[in-house]
Amino acid sequence: MNIVDKVKRKEAIRKYIGVLGPELRKRHGKQKGFSGAEVKQAIASLELSDQFIPYALALYCSKEDYEKAFPQPGGKVMNYAEAKTIALNIALAGSSLGAGDDAGDVEDPV
Repeated sequence: MNIVDKVKRKEAIRKYIGVLGPELRKRHGKQKGFSGAEVKQAIASLELSDQFIPYALALYCSKEDYEKAFPQPGGKVMNYAEAKTIALNIALAGSSLGAGDDAGDVEDPV
């Protein structure tokens, strides 16, 4: 995955967390998990990118619902645990925005 795709993935996951999660809770109440159909419908109605939908499904569905919602006959399905780990890592990195990814770019004035 190139840098542009990684940036797009990060933006999509942040929207899934900041916009999709609240919308799912608004529509269906607070639940432990949502169905793949519920997640997909909310993504469509919010006009969010579905390019990185495995991450949205991993965040809001159980493993079983994830696998039902994201079938690829004879092909590879992104591993549920991998998708969830990547999405959560991006979410946690976004929660410490003050620490900054640019901290290493500051030059010593001496």
